[in-house]
Amino acid sequence: MKALHDSAAMIGLCFLDVKGRVVYADPFFSRFVLRSMSSYVKKHFPSLPVGSYVIPDDNIPVILWRLSDHIVLAAQTRESVAPLITRTPLILRLAKKFIKNVTISSLEVKENLSTGDFDIQTWEVFSFKGNSKDLVLSALSNDENMLKVVEAIDGKRSVLAISKQTGVPLEKCAMILKNLLEWGMLIKVELCPLIRKVNAGKLLLFGIQDKYVRLYRELKTLCDGTRSVKEIADALGISYENLRHLLNILGEDVTWVKREG
Repeated sequence: MKALHDSAAMIGLCFLDVKGRVVYADPFFSRFVLRSMSSYVKKHFPSLPVGSYVIPDDNIPVILWRLSDHIVLAAQTRESVAPLITRTPLILRLAKKFIKNVTISSLEVKENLSTGDFDIQTWEVFSFKGNSKDLVLSALSNDENMLKVVEAIDGKRSVLAISKQTGVPLEKCAMILKNLLEWGMLIKVELCPLIRKVNAGKLLLFGIQDKYVRLYRELKTLCDGTRSVKEIADALGISYENLRHLLNILGEDVTWVKREG
């Protein structure tokens, strides 16, 4: 994929399935263009013959090829569609090499980019779908920030934790994760606390006042491995940060259960 970034025309690739869902998108693609491609393919796929290409919108320098009955290739440039058409052999050659590693079933794409929001919260945790991490790494350009973030995604670290570990600014880190989520590469992971029994000494940290005793009892009831920290914090009427602090104090007395979705 490096050849795409080295091209004078800055051509990027994107693959979509028959329902307009993005299977893979080069980081070069903008969210606006991704949504436009998704809507177009979903609406016009049957009318696009295999082996042909169309220019879906004169205002967007993108052309679409229907590669098969299952997948469509989109190519984008910052210039005009002319470089895309003249580079058709190059683009298709690159696409054939890449598509061997891209299968709809392996990525299990569920998100349709034509609907829904992809807002990222600092406490959220993500993991890669199937082998999509390898696909992203193989397609990366020289973007060091993106490489650091991708390498740090492990299904355990929050957005904030990834930002702190990698040194990538929080806003930039969230944007990278948001793009990966939009492209169908990530799934959201909730780490749900489970409290079975707490060391008696640690209970003193809650204090002996009735309100703190009630807080612990409610906390132990709510931390059953099915609710996220955010959901529990909302139920208790305390801030997410304060609840995380309490759970950190309890340390090994808290078991973290992964909930994906």
